Amino acid sequence: MKKFRNPNVSLILAFLILIVSCSEPTMDNIEIINSKTLSETIKDHIFLSAKISKIFSEEKNIDFEKLNKFPTHFNNKEIQIKNLKDANLKNAEEISNLYEELGENLENFLHSIKNTENYTKKDLEILLNNEIRNQFTLKKEKNSKYLSKVDPCLEALNEAGSNCEENYAISLAAVVLSGFITFGWGTVIGYGVATGIMVKCYEDSSTAYRNCVENQ
Repeated sequence: MKKFRNPNVSLILAFLILIVSCSEPTMDNIEIINSKTLSETIKDHIFLSAKISKIFSEEKNIDFEKLNKFPTHFNNKEIQIKNLKDANLKNAEEISNLYEELGENLENFLHSIKNTENYTKKDLEILLNNEIRNQFTLKKEKNSKYLSKVDPCLEALNEAGSNCEENYAISLAAVVLSGFITFGWGTVIGYGVATGIMVKCYEDSSTAYRNCVENQ
């Protein structure tokens, strides 16, 4: 086997999307009324985004051109489902239901913030993003005990996959927040571009992993 510094390991790591840290408002100065906590909300958000990404990973003939042209929002859920089917997604209705559940989860939290108008979109975005980062950091620390330290290609692939998952969760949160602020409660969001980027991220990571293994 070649030395650890296989150039293809670097190729996999190049696919990791770096997330810029920012100073953020904290829950110490945000009052929540009759709702799940931020931590509980984000835990559910990550769970739902992972379910959606898993379904997309099992789809075989996605029309990415159509997916990436989805509008920011649809007039109703039926139109969303039709567009998902037009993009060759066999599980269009299940995906739509999960999108709806994911959106409602975050919207319920945002709606429960007292005096929401006192916070900018950026304030709320940073609040959500940092909680997502925090939960993924804890998850990575826990999982690192079980990840392969012998195979550098597999180790890099696992890290790449985790970063794809984290960035998808952040992208979906940003889309829901934007829809909530711009169009109001219960907006049927498009999600197309964010999902297309997520699928491409996983595909690129897998391709880099195969190249890495072949060149060991």
